[in-house]
Amino acid sequence: MTQRLLQIVLLLAALVLPQAAAAAAPPIPAGTPFTFYDKIVGSQAATALLRSDYAALEDMARGFRDSKSRTPIGSADLLVFYRAFDFTTTGDPSEDERQLDRLERKVLDWARAYPNSPAPHIVYAILLTAHGCAICSRGYTPERWKAYQTYLRQARSYLLAHKAVASNDPEWYVEMLVLADDLRETAWRPLLAEATRRYPDYYAIYNVATVLYADSGSADGLDDLIDGAIARTHVSDGMELYARLYGHVGFNRFDGGKQLFTRTHATWARMLGSYIELTNKYPDPYLFEEMFFYACVAGDKVSARLALPHLLPLRRTDMWQEPADFAACTAWAQGTSNAPSPLAADPSPPAGRPEVTQEQAVYLMIAAAAVMFLILARAMA
Repeated sequence: MTQRLLQIVLLLAALVLPQAAAAAAPPIPAGTPFTFYDKIVGSQAATALLRSDYAALEDMARGFRDSKSRTPIGSADLLVFYRAFDFTTTGDPSEDERQLDRLERKVLDWARAYPNSPAPHIVYAILLTAHGCAICSRGYTPERWKAYQTYLRQARSYLLAHKAVASNDPEWYVEMLVLADDLRETAWRPLLAEATRRYPDYYAIYNVATVLYADSGSADGLDDLIDGAIARTHVSDGMELYARLYGHVGFNRFDGGKQLFTRTHATWARMLGSYIELTNKYPDPYLFEEMFFYACVAGDKVSARLALPHLLPLRRTDMWQEPADFAACTAWAQGTSNAPSPLAADPSPPAGRPEVTQEQAVYLMIAAAAVMFLILARAMA
């Protein structure tokens, strides 16, 4: 482990130790990898809630929302803040109930202290959803499923009742779309249209929408959604959202990403160009690991080999569902044989519109090759 990595781990440990709870949150060092940055910001938010420090929570939420600040991978700090309140079950049903009841009471106190703030209303809905999920995590029964659905509907009703205030934060739309998916609602497109009109640069909205389109079985709709997201953000972000969104939905709906290129209209040529844009702008190991994974799926040994040195010793658990996959891809990328990638799938596209025209394919491959040549030249300089 490098000295820099050790310093980051020690900082993270200091933030989550009980004796650090009463201290002011230390600044996050510049260059902190997202894997640690995410946990540091999350621990600061969670600790503030446990201390009932609602002023600190308000400062974080308002600051992230107003500044539209970004993480080391270019995602919204505001999303990291809200993900801090995703509840992890303990395995003890009575303890889960006790903790969730306690947290829900705290958040309602927060809402009473700051009635015009969107954040506590959104967090309360997140906890209600988590409460339902905690019940179902004990195993399926008709009674537990009914309780789960009741909590989800309660969360949805609460968000709708507080829309006038809470929808001034883009996360309100994210939670409403998540609930629409969980409740198997079909009339979510008007809500999505409203969300993207009000907050076109909040990526989490598109992330949820990709899952909704995937669950509806519409490869064309998914492709149109991603093209529309790129059109709204290309002035500031170029083609970045192509890899962000197809990468996200691949991990969440297409066999952990292994069937992304066989069940959607995603093409590796476009994804590679998008990952190159992303990693040039945000050279974080988190994104390089994603690029390495999909290069392995696509059978692109050159790109996989280029990404590999930028990875941390830690693996992303959302990506490597089979622990042996990373070792197999690494051996393949570093090897000299012409054997296919261990994650390569049948390259045939899904039914529907053509993957890309022949002319577009030639152009994209030439562009990708040119960019890869520049990267290789830079590496050898």
